[in-house]
Amino acid sequence: MAGVACGVEVVSLSVPYVRRRAIASLAFAPFLFGCRVNSSKDQNSTYVKPPERILPDTAWSFKEPAAESIAVFLAALREYGRQIGVKINEDELSAKMGIPSIDIEYEYGIQLPNGSWEDKTETVRLRPSQSLTYGELLFEIHKVAREKLHDQDHCFFEGLWLTERYNEPGIPLYEMYLGS
Repeated sequence: MAGVACGVEVVSLSVPYVRRRAIASLAFAPFLFGCRVNSSKDQNSTYVKPPERILPDTAWSFKEPAAESIAVFLAALREYGRQIGVKINEDELSAKMGIPSIDIEYEYGIQLPNGSWEDKTETVRLRPSQSLTYGELLFEIHKVAREKLHDQDHCFFEGLWLTERYNEPGIPLYEMYLGS
């Protein structure tokens, strides 16, 4: 699949999300958030506040097939929005993120052999070589999360929400909201 030049790492955890959030919230204070961006011209460091929400009104389903390129993905996103009657915000999709790297966490469930369910937490770590647009960000998320989410009840993208914790200093951590 063609995509954006992007380093992607996926980390799986079996720790229940709520418990892990409580532990992480005790360890990391919200004032530590922000990204430092070095300018290649003068090597000065600039603070960039990450947005609180990313793509909260964008309609998308992880049941949709994988796309072989960003152009095919964006066409599918527009068509999906048209089919369900949701207007796609083209300006938002084409806007640059403004933050150099991002971590995204989401949950999904797996059924165990005994019939019970276990919640899994996955973290997608995006380290692009160039600034992504929000459309490219969703494309990258879809490429790595679709495998785990395509058969879930909660497979509908409802945006990314900034958390008060992080996995790596200076890299904002977002929670991906999924609806059913």
